[in-house]
Amino acid sequence: MWRLLKEKFSAESLKNDFTSILFSISLINQLINKLDIKSEEYDNTNAKIKDELVRLQNISLTLQYTSLTSSDVLKPEVLTEIEQIRRLVRNPIKTDDKVYSFPKYHEIKDKITRISNLLNSSN
Repeated sequence: MWRLLKEKFSAESLKNDFTSILFSISLINQLINKLDIKSEEYDNTNAKIKDELVRLQNISLTLQYTSLTSSDVLKPEVLTEIEQIRRLVRNPIKTDDKVYSFPKYHEIKDKITRISNLLNSSN
């Protein structure tokens, strides 16, 4: 019984973290699209991007902690996919004007969808 409760809690926690990751990345991408180097808002927008990157790193750490503490109830392929997502999130592309972007957003989204389906099938 405890194992099922732990598995269910882990799955819900991971899904919440995945939603937060997608939201943060899409917010960063929106901020990047409206970033204009010549604009007065450049420093403000750039600071918002950096704040979101920090938030994304924190979510990534939460994913790591959840996967570690739940490794006894999660399928090995879920753990592997989580690590792949963390690697993709950790490595945004930095352009010449020192702006970050996530060109692999759709790959991250596809992996998250796949993991969510695996987590749903295990519950």
